[in-house]
Amino acid sequence: MSTVTEFRTDRGDDLAREHSRREADEVVVLVIEPRQLFRECLCQKLSHISDIDTVSVSKASEYRSMMSNSHRPDVVLYCISDGGSLPLDPSEVVGSVEELDSTPLVVLSNDRPAMEVYRVLKSGFRGFLPSSISSAVAIQALRLVKAGGTFVPVSCLGQFPELAAMAEQGDTFTRRQRQVIESIRQGKPNKIIAYELSMCESTVKVHVRTIMKKLKAKNRTQVAYMYRAND
Repeated sequence: MSTVTEFRTDRGDDLAREHSRREADEVVVLVIEPRQLFRECLCQKLSHISDIDTVSVSKASEYRSMMSNSHRPDVVLYCISDGGSLPLDPSEVVGSVEELDSTPLVVLSNDRPAMEVYRVLKSGFRGFLPSSISSAVAIQALRLVKAGGTFVPVSCLGQFPELAAMAEQGDTFTRRQRQVIESIRQGKPNKIIAYELSMCESTVKVHVRTIMKKLKAKNRTQVAYMYRAND
């Protein structure tokens, strides 16, 4: 009897560890695509992968109404139709949806000139997926972005060495965190930062704590100094 009990306990621990591992590996993707048919097809393709979970909306503002019924996304995949203009700033995608401020953003579009891709990635997006790549590569790119990396199309690496370095090192901070850091460097208190960036003061505090943890800084002065040293 004792042997059976020990076996079941061990097996239960193994299952718990496997479940935790799968949860850690899972990538929750928020797909923003205004065209319903394209949105459904893309989500269906992604959801066929065991560790990909999708939430889909036609625009970012719709995410608020479904937050309680969905997982918090690890990555936002913003789709642009052929001929559509590329966003110049991540705020064009998330708008006033504060809950998505710290979520890495990836653009999915038809193939674009390397200079346009460069501008997208330099503005704070964490990846550009040309529609010509395979679904397998796209999925690996989403996993890379969740892990903190930046996906850069191979066609752009040769023309812009800076993007190659970005792809290798990843982007430590999100767009919002970089904005908060810039405000800290200017000596602004949390209340002013919250007002200027249209955020709750509590959200600013969360960003500051995260920034200090990433930089291993003990105070705001160290944040300003250490981030400048990494520029």
